[in-house]
Amino acid sequence: MIRRILRAYLSLSRGERNGFFLLAILIMVLLVGRILIPVITVRPIPDFTEAETAFMAFRSALQEAGTRERPGQGSSGWEAGNIHTQSRDAIQYFDFDPNHIAYEELLKLGLSAGVARTLINYRMSGGKFQSRQDLLKVYGLNSTDFNRLEPFIDIPPVKAIDMKKHEAGAFELNSSDTLQLQGIYGIGPVFAGRIIRYRDLLGGFYTREQLKEVYGLQQQQYEQIIRHVFIDTSLLQRMNLNTVEREALFRHPYLTSYQADAIIAYRDYKREWKDINEIRRNELLPDSVFIRIRPYLKIE
Repeated sequence: MIRRILRAYLSLSRGERNGFFLLAILIMVLLVGRILIPVITVRPIPDFTEAETAFMAFRSALQEAGTRERPGQGSSGWEAGNIHTQSRDAIQYFDFDPNHIAYEELLKLGLSAGVARTLINYRMSGGKFQSRQDLLKVYGLNSTDFNRLEPFIDIPPVKAIDMKKHEAGAFELNSSDTLQLQGIYGIGPVFAGRIIRYRDLLGGFYTREQLKEVYGLQQQQYEQIIRHVFIDTSLLQRMNLNTVEREALFRHPYLTSYQADAIIAYRDYKREWKDINEIRRNELLPDSVFIRIRPYLKIE
């Protein structure tokens, strides 16, 4: 068989043999190409692991650990029954004083008709809201509704003279000095100095619970202090968002350098601040940080 093929090949002319040889090469190229081309043209599956990691790191930098979900995100803030008959888009957010807000405005905030009536009735019976937490006295108001509305509760500060009626023998904390604090049992010069320094860093205390943030202060010392002090929030040092420097924001204990930069960058972009709640609407700060820093901000 092989001899017959070889004899037939040798009997061909030189030109025929060359043509046969080229045809054989062409057939081999086509066969090899059919095998290799699918391998070459298969595109690898993109690996987005690095990009996803970078994004998650950025998002984590914007949010503080342990912050609650913002209204409208996730299921925890919008469980069945919390928004009642209103859709998510129908809810309006605005600053309000629970001591004066109207029934219709409570409905706009997403509260049920029953809770709104209960609040109005509580107020008509002589009830007063002196702090944000007092809103929890309203029967039927759950913690989810309170948490989403808390940043917008705006209760004017109680005058120091009114507080003195309730705190016989107490002194005002935002205008006190170390000697007054040392007069409290268990508070020596070290802790008195720490309290004053932290007060000055904050720009004043707007609630006595902030004393728990003073480094090293024990629960027993805290309980002794709150028995002897009251707070006049009109003495708070508020930062004007339209003129405050980045360094002043960064020095505040409640803000990080990243958050201070975000506030300044937004001001540079918008030219000026018109509403403090723009911070929350544009997610420049986590809710937990916004609630803490809001009493120290103003717009002029």
